[in-house]
Amino acid sequence: MIAKFKRITEDTDLDALLDEPGWTFAGPAELKEMQALIREAAKNPPLIHRGGARAGAGRKPVGRMQYTTRLSPTLIKAIKARARREKRTECELVEAMLTPLFS
Repeated sequence: MIAKFKRITEDTDLDALLDEPGWTFAGPAELKEMQALIREAAKNPPLIHRGGARAGAGRKPVGRMQYTTRLSPTLIKAIKARARREKRTECELVEAMLTPLFS
């Protein structure tokens, strides 16, 4: 729930305010305290933390993009077998096969 705040002075009609739902009343002391907290939070914004708990943890940018395609099971088995024979990853093998076609 979001609280609504309204400054109360001597001229404020308290009965009318009490009839309105959802109001939280704060006096001058509470308002000054809230303003101090807001100023302090603005001085120290939260750091955006991505990755693991340790510094440098997480996936490193390699400059490559994922591309998903649908292939027949026979072709997939052939690519996996050839990659194992050549001691390469499937991605390295497919990239080496496709690079001459588009260079």
